[in-house]
Amino acid sequence: MLKEDRILFMTVGTGGKEVKILVDGLFKCITQTKATYVVFFTSDSSKNTVNLIKEKYLKEKNKELDFSHCINFNDKDVDNFDIIFESFKNELLKFNDEYEVIINYTSGTKTMTMTAALISTLYNKELVAITGERYSNGENKNLIIEGTEKIDYLNLYKYHDIILIRKLKELFNNHRFESGEIILGDITGLNINKKAYLKLFKFYYFFDIVNFKEAFNNFDYQLFKINFPKFSGQLELNKDSLDIILGNKSCEKTIKDLYILASIINNAKRRAEEKKYDDAIARLYNSFEFIAQSKLKNEYEIDSSDVDIKILENYSIPKKHMDKYKRMKGKIKLSLERDYRLLNQLNDPLGKYYMNHISHIRKILDTRNHSILAHGINPQTKNNYDKFHDLVFEFIDLFCDDFEIYLEKTKFPKFE
Repeated sequence: MLKEDRILFMTVGTGGKEVKILVDGLFKCITQTKATYVVFFTSDSSKNTVNLIKEKYLKEKNKELDFSHCINFNDKDVDNFDIIFESFKNELLKFNDEYEVIINYTSGTKTMTMTAALISTLYNKELVAITGERYSNGENKNLIIEGTEKIDYLNLYKYHDIILIRKLKELFNNHRFESGEIILGDITGLNINKKAYLKLFKFYYFFDIVNFKEAFNNFDYQLFKINFPKFSGQLELNKDSLDIILGNKSCEKTIKDLYILASIINNAKRRAEEKKYDDAIARLYNSFEFIAQSKLKNEYEIDSSDVDIKILENYSIPKKHMDKYKRMKGKIKLSLERDYRLLNQLNDPLGKYYMNHISHIRKILDTRNHSILAHGINPQTKNNYDKFHDLVFEFIDLFCDDFEIYLEKTKFPKFE
């Protein structure tokens, strides 16, 4: 069945004394919308109205209205929002793939008509109502004059967009940047700058995965400032951080490393907020290793990924340790613990602290090593994360001063 076939969801009331006027209007709605199928939503009191509509259809069209069925709510449930909403939703999901769904909410109980309008908004479906000229006085006052009925198509897309924009902001706040791009594609109105949102999501997506170059390429301060004025302060801090990380601004190598370290730690915090503790601890491990690597590189000119023995010979490293390094063949690449052992051999405070607490540190590192993202299958917990977080910050306090400044500059803004 082609999607161009149309199904009409129609709430049905009793019409009271003027049921004929109601029947005429609902009949015209069926014919003018060119529905190929109709689902009537009725109450015990309004079931007979459907029979009258079918009689009208037979009389006018000379054929049966046999392309329909009824969803009936008994008197006990006729004002139960949950039951009515679930019924609407289930019918919608049943037919949505094959039909273009149109919803008429002209008659029925208040709960039924309210639900019809809500379903239309939530699922972005066309909503129609029967309108026309109305009697200005007499017993038919405010009723539609027979023969003037017409179908009014109501555009609720902007309200649907409001819901999507709220969802979009929730996704941003929860760091689900790729999902946000999908939601953007579903927004139909013109009341937001989709380009600005798309760039914002791309900027922070790449920042989040530590692809600083691509993040920088998607940064558009003027576009962001106009569309997200409350973000302007944090955006400036983020841009300044990227400039330093990418070398666009000159600074000491140590300062650049502090921005990178802060970015990794903020990344770990975001993963922990999402309860992705395996990911969070993996990033804390990276940051813990990065601290040692940065200290070796910036203070001692030692690249722990390719140790130069000649540089080591410039320092008063005990002979037994130097002999071990000299016996290593090929490229000398140090592990995390070897980084800190080397710092200890250099009489560096970081290395000394590590060796003085090595049993405690190994216990914490051991939980990470048994993670599914390392060498095991054990899921990580918040308690594991908190212990690792505290350990890393013990070393940060020895590594630098005022680290909170760098954390603040590399954290992401959030929508209110």
